[in-house]
Amino acid sequence: MAIVTTALRISKRSPPTRRSPPLDTTKLNGPNIQKSDSWMKTLHSGTMDPVTGQSEYVLSLSFSNDGSTLATGSHDGDVRLWTAPGGQCTATLKGHNESVYCVAFSPDDGLLASASHDRSLRLWDYRNKNLLGILLGHRKPVRACAFSPDGTQLASVGYDAKVRLWASPTGAPLTIMEGHTAPLRCVAWSPDGKTVASGGDDNTVRLWNPQSGRSIGTLRNHKHFVYGVSFSIDGHTLASAGYDNTLQIYDWETKTHKRTIQAHDTQCFCVDVSTFWGDGRAIATSGDDMTVRVWDAKSAQQVAKLTGHTRSVMACAFSPTAPILVSASHDGNLMMWDLKIAAKEIATRPGSPGRTSRASGELSSPMNVSAGSPNKNMTKKEQREASLKEVFRMFDLDGEGTVDAKELQALGQARRSTGQKAGTWTPEQNARLLKSMDTDGDGTIDEGEFCTFFAAKLPSDPDTFNTTIEQFKEVAKSLQNGSRRY
Repeated sequence: MAIVTTALRISKRSPPTRRSPPLDTTKLNGPNIQKSDSWMKTLHSGTMDPVTGQSEYVLSLSFSNDGSTLATGSHDGDVRLWTAPGGQCTATLKGHNESVYCVAFSPDDGLLASASHDRSLRLWDYRNKNLLGILLGHRKPVRACAFSPDGTQLASVGYDAKVRLWASPTGAPLTIMEGHTAPLRCVAWSPDGKTVASGGDDNTVRLWNPQSGRSIGTLRNHKHFVYGVSFSIDGHTLASAGYDNTLQIYDWETKTHKRTIQAHDTQCFCVDVSTFWGDGRAIATSGDDMTVRVWDAKSAQQVAKLTGHTRSVMACAFSPTAPILVSASHDGNLMMWDLKIAAKEIATRPGSPGRTSRASGELSSPMNVSAGSPNKNMTKKEQREASLKEVFRMFDLDGEGTVDAKELQALGQARRSTGQKAGTWTPEQNARLLKSMDTDGDGTIDEGEFCTFFAAKLPSDPDTFNTTIEQFKEVAKSLQNGSRRY
């Protein structure tokens, strides 16, 4: 791990207070209202080098918290700064030698962080165009980064499947959080700073306690890679977007999964919950179908479909101070959109999910959260117990706190249909297994009975034990995702 730093001068002013206005039509009246949401301007058209074939197309973008500056990260490794909403390029920050996957402003707008395929993060005094530090620690490309709400920490994720926390502004390494089993693509902080959410190619969103460094839960509603995760500024909404074309919406305050929206015709690459409207109601997604879509989270209605890009749209972001959205595509274009009509549309909707929409799923279903994963600081016995508890919660398919005969039967059959076990799983075998595990004779298996039984039955060899645990998780996940009906 290496950190390269230079002298740092950061403004001591407090982060700007963003009292987000409600969605109301009074601020939309006037001569500039258009008949439909429209493309305002193209800020940047990427050029293609005829020799190398390398393009300058934008991969990432972020607004400063005061809304005056837009930062973008490009395939060519440059970070560019633009006036907002004017769209004039004011600076190009050079240093990365490969694609910049993420850019993020600190809450007080004093710092800009960038994450790159070159395995580094960089901290910039962007106003003075100075590189302040290079953060090295990820062993594979760094895909995303985000500052904590108080600006004292920076979280980063990468293809090494690790979530790393760094001190800000010094860049000192703080914590490594492990639990994901595949490359990571996105990270976000809850507004109170008590939770970090990360998502990636293991199809999950994991929730972390940044103070302890431990996983506190896993969301398993996606059926494919998770590309984006975002909290609303009021802390009520958590949204994630994935390669399964869906937008997942959670009520973070009540810890319930609110709905699944089939957001795009193909893969969904980005999600952003508007901070301009702080109630978490306006959500934008972008996808491989070359569109950007704006959603009313309360009614699950699509209120805008923005077309104009000719290739995959990799990133989108709301302005925090105006009804404006910017999108970036593999077509080389960075486009700014006027959302006055989308805002008006959301403002006039009753917030009822009863209307016909592209949404699927039901309101207020229990949030699909599994227990925290084993921590490397635990003893081997504690790690085994934590793994078994995690599997138990996955096996508890109906969320009632026990595994009953029906759930055990479904899991037994699934193990055989996946090839993990040979033969068939009969009701007689299921009854014998249930009886051997159900020590109190109530007809169900609780967490203690489950852990005691498998702690004794599973091999003591760590590799064999972990392989079996992963097989258990695969089976439970297939049932949760509906690939085999329970």
